[in-house]
Order: sequence, then structure tokens, then C-alpha cells
Amino acid sequence: MRQVLKFLLFFVVCLVLASCSSTRTVGQKLTEIDAPIKKIGVLANNKPYKSDFDRGTASISNKTTSKLLTVVQMRLPEVFLLNKIEASVYLTNPPLQPAELVQLNSFRYLLTINPSSTSHSNQGHTSVEMKASLVDQTDHKEVWRGAVRYSENLYTRINDEVGNNFAKELLVQLNHDGVIKLESDEPRMPAN
Repeated sequence: MRQVLKFLLFFVVCLVLASCSSTRTVGQKLTEIDAPIKKIGVLANNKPYKSDFDRGTASISNKTTSKLLTVVQMRLPEVFLLNKIEASVYLTNPPLQPAELVQLNSFRYLLTINPSSTSHSNQGHTSVEMKASLVDQTDHKEVWRGAVRYSENLYTRINDEVGNNFAKELLVQLNHDGVIKLESDEPRMPAN
């Protein structure tokens, strides 16, 4: 009986450790700005990825990307606001309505997030690579350019914690590159 309990405990621990996700961000400031950004519009491209090569992989990658960006749309504004940066996130699918386009154009700074590649292994590991670009909409100059990589395994649940971590990684990188100014190196995060 003890052996069975030890095995079950070991299995549960392995399952918990295996159900992890990670977000990594890199970037570079391209031009100087007057002051750290305090208000930003975010446009995330969640249109389905098309591939004739492997429809199964494309389907899994599309579901992961869509779920991730939907959670980011909900969580990023709160995480940014806790760090004194106003943000609104818009998704490209379904297409933006005219009122949303007007709102998006009202932001001086626009951060676009575009999935550029996805991969899925037979072991259930999925990764989404995204290009990010921050543009000053007054002169259409690119202020910052970066890349975001989200990885998960088969047992990962895309939830608020994943969205919060995505937003946190973006904040840390933008702060590191001198585009925004955080009060400390570690962003404020919502209480769980």
C-alpha cells in the first residue's frame, strides 16, 4: 500500500511540475523618446495560422495562440495599470470595429504583437514565437522592437497566471530597454 501511495505522490508531483509554461522576451530600443511611456495601445494578431504541411500541428498552434492572446487581452491592462501604465489590448480576430479603430488610433504609442512561428512536438510541447514592435503613431517611427516566446507542455492550462506572466515579462523588458519606467526592477503584480 505504501508503495502505491509513494508512486501516486511521485506521479502527482511530476504532473504538477510538467504542467508549466514560460514566457521569455527580448528587445531593443531603436529611437529616443521624450519621456517614459505612460499610455499604450496593444494590437495582438490572433488570426489563425495557415499551413498545408501539417493541419494537426497548425490546429494545436492556433488554439494555443488564440487562447493565450485572449487571456493576454484580459490580463495585460490590469498588470500594466498596477505599474502606472494605461493599456488597452485589441485582437485582430474578429476584425476590429470602426469604433475600436478610432480608439486604437488615439494612442500615441502602439505595440503590435504578431505570431511569427509555432511549433508542436509529439510529446505535447507547444511554442509560439511572436514579433513585437512599438511605434510612435505621431511620426510612425519604430521606437522598440522585440520578440516574445511562449512555451507550454501538454498539461498547461492557459489561465490568468499565464496572462499575468506574459504582461510581466513585457514590462520587465520594456523597462530594461528604457521605454517605460517602473518604480522597481520587479513589477507590481495582482494578488492571486
